This record gives sequence, structure tokens and C-alpha cells, in this order.
Amino acid sequence: MDALIYKMDLGITRDVLWDAWTTPGGLAAWLCAEARIEPTVGQPLELRWPGNGELPSRVEGEVLSVFRPRHFAFTWSAGRGPVTEVLVDLFPTLDGARLELTHRGWPDEGEAELRAAHHRLWQQALERLRVLLRASEATR
Repeated sequence: MDALIYKMDLGITRDVLWDAWTTPGGLAAWLCAEARIEPTVGQPLELRWPGNGELPSRVEGEVLSVFRPRHFAFTWSAGRGPVTEVLVDLFPTLDGARLELTHRGWPDEGEAELRAAHHRLWQQALERLRVLLRASEATR
């Protein structure tokens, strides 16, 4: 099944965007209620939020690759369903950075509902990230 792919141009530096993806406080500000992460290859990753019935309340994974401040990848296991991969790529632009998020590894069959739920999760979370970054840039 096709990967979920999202692209956003943000008027913020890659370093600020990197911290939003690779620190517990950064992730908890826009993606989840609580995060445990160390951006080092092989380290565990855990994200928690209140369950909503559509998605589990905890995601576990392992850091796969880290190339600060341009690439970060990790596995994503929501307890049920497949183990997938999330790739975060940050590219410099004239006015900040471009985020390219790829959530891949969905099986060809049987996970359409879970994949659709993750699509909604990423759309909502990335909008929260955009709002957070705009607000932080306005206070600088």
C-alpha cells in the first residue's frame, strides 16, 4: 500500500524544527501528551496520549537513523497492526525549512482503516505543529 507523504514549507530554521521532532518537550508540544526519545540510532522511542478509540494510546519504536539537522527515521508500532517506518526529512529553503514526512511500510491488505486513522492523525498533528511554529516565530 502507498506510503503516507506530507510536505510543508515552514518559515522556521531546521534547528528549531529538528528540536520539535527529536526532543520529548518538542514532540509533546504538538504530537502527543508525553514522549520518551533520545535521537540516537538503536534507542527506543515511546509516544503516549489519551486513547480516542480510533488509535491506541501508545506508540513504541526504535530510532533507525539520525543525520542532524536533515534526517530522522524511526519505527512505529501502535500495538496492533503492522510495524511501519516514519521518515522525517528537513530541507533548507530561502525563508526557513521544508518538512517532508513519509510514513511507510503499510501492508497491501487488511490495514486500510488503521492507515486512514493514521492519515487523520498526521494531518491534525502537522497542523498543530504549523500553528506552534508560527506562534513561536511571532514571539521572537
